[in-house]
Amino acid sequence: SDLTTHPHVQGESLCEGDGGQPIKHALADGRIHDFFTVVHQILQTYNASSAYITLDDWEGLECSACGGTVDQDETVSCSRCGDRSCSECSCTCNGCDDSFCESCTTTCEGCDTSFCNSCMNPCRSCDKPFCQDCLTENQCDDCLDEEREADATEDEAMSLDAAVLAVCLGKVSLHA
Repeated sequence: SDLTTHPHVQGESLCEGDGGQPIKHALADGRIHDFFTVVHQILQTYNASSAYITLDDWEGLECSACGGTVDQDETVSCSRCGDRSCSECSCTCNGCDDSFCESCTTTCEGCDTSFCNSCMNPCRSCDKPFCQDCLTENQCDDCLDEEREADATEDEAMSLDAAVLAVCLGKVSLHA
């Protein structure tokens, strides 16, 4: 952040840490030199657990997907695994509108749209991932079409079988 000019300074606020009490006492007693000595010591000492930003993240945060370094304000936390991704690598699920990293989303085979794994369902026939809008009775359109064609072929074969009637032993009659 542009407001963080030092790991322990954000805007005009100093992260005092353990120096908070000595600073208060020095100011209350009018010991200005002691106040500046304590502040100087805080600025010379690095404590990752009380810093506004750690030195590891000083240049920015690493995107878990592309490896690029971006400002913390430009990252999105995955709702499922917590990984931080840059805004270009994060995805918004079209089912629940939460933000996810690329590894926690799947592209629907029917509409080619990204969804989180919770908003996806497998087709009961081909087991490919689909969003709820692209499934009919838990089947994708391709599998439904194949099933209908198979049913139509079976119905046609049954009607042909019914058209062949036995007249007497060894002789048949065809009715169309």
